[in-house]
Order: sequence, then C-alpha cells, then structure tokens
Amino acid sequence: MRYLIKISVMFIFLVFLQLYAQTPEEFIQKAEENFRANKLEEAAQLMEQAIQKYPENSSAYSYLGLYRGSQAGQTQNYMEAGRLVGVGFEMLNKGVALDPNNPVARFNWGLLGVKVPSFLGHLDTGIQDLEFLLNLYQKSPQKVPAGMLIAAHEFLAEGYVKKSEPEKAIPVLKKIVELAPGSEQAVQAEKQIADLKKPRTVEKAPEKKYTSEEVNSLK
Repeated sequence: MRYLIKISVMFIFLVFLQLYAQTPEEFIQKAEENFRANKLEEAAQLMEQAIQKYPENSSAYSYLGLYRGSQAGQTQNYMEAGRLVGVGFEMLNKGVALDPNNPVARFNWGLLGVKVPSFLGHLDTGIQDLEFLLNLYQKSPQKVPAGMLIAAHEFLAEGYVKKSEPEKAIPVLKKIVELAPGSEQAVQAEKQIADLKKPRTVEKAPEKKYTSEEVNSLK
C-alpha cells in the first residue's frame, strides 16, 4: 500500500514538474498542434496553464483569445457563441495591452476581428491591428515571420473587401504576389485582384407584374 502511495506521489510530482518546466514557447507549440487538429478546447486549456505560470506573457493571452473566439464557430448555441467571442476579445485586448508591439498579439486580434461577423463591430479594429503589424514590419522586418506577414496581407485584404473598399484591397493583394511569387497564395491573390477589378453592376429588383384587378385597385 505504501509502495502504491509513493508511486502515485512520484507520478503527480513528475506531472507537476513537466508542466512547470515548460517555456511559453513550448506551451504555444503544443497548443498550436491542437489548434491545427481542431482540438480547440485542448489548445485553450494549454494557454490557460501557460497564463497561470506566465501571467505577464502577451502571446499566451493572445493565443487564448484566438482559441476561445474560434470556439464560437463550433457551437449552435448563440448565447454560448456570444460568450466565447466576448472572452476571446477580452484575452486579445489583454495581450495587446501587455505588449503593444508584439506581432503575435496584433496578428491574432486582426485575424479574429476580420473573421467574426461584421455586425459584432470588431472589423475596424481588426483592420487597424493588421495595418499596425505591417507598419511594424516596415520598421523592424526581423520581428515579423514570413508566414505571418503573408497571412496578415491576406486577412487585411479580406477586411477591406468586407468593408466594400476594393481599392484598398488590391494593393495589399499585389504585395502578396510580390512577397511570394509563384506560391499558392500569390495565385489566389492574382485571381482575387482580377475579380475585384471586374466592373460591378447593380442588379435591379425584378419589376412586379400586376394583374388587371390589382391595377384597378391601385387607381
């Protein structure tokens, strides 16, 4: 019996040691693996553990916000979806507040701000954060990873399109072609540019046809 107790205590200690030996980057790496596997709750829980250990880490709050906000798209319960979006942006705000120049915090805010429905009122701030990130890249290119840079352009263009501002989206899409020529992202950007340049026609609502009896009633 005492042997089993010792084994249990040792196991708990090892789990505790493993948890608290992890760096923020290790927490994030494992959480991102879960996120890519569509295991959003597991990813969020890892970030909550990271925040417990590193309460001043901007990126941990930012990723938690992204994961909680993304969970809103997995539920059919509108109340729960609203709660998750609220929690998500609360964590994203915390991440930006802790380090306004953290590219991860700005990117994740921009991503979720563009992706959630426009009527929630986060689109403008999402666009502003992505613009901030691209300005940060101009000043300090080494701070923004290449993959994040391309994705930021994609989401920014998407945000401009959602705001019915194709004239702003097209230069951003052209930048993708310039940054990653021949890539799948560049091919998609070129297609989108061509589509945005097409003349837009305003479709008229079909004219209602009245019967002779309806015409007489309107006189």
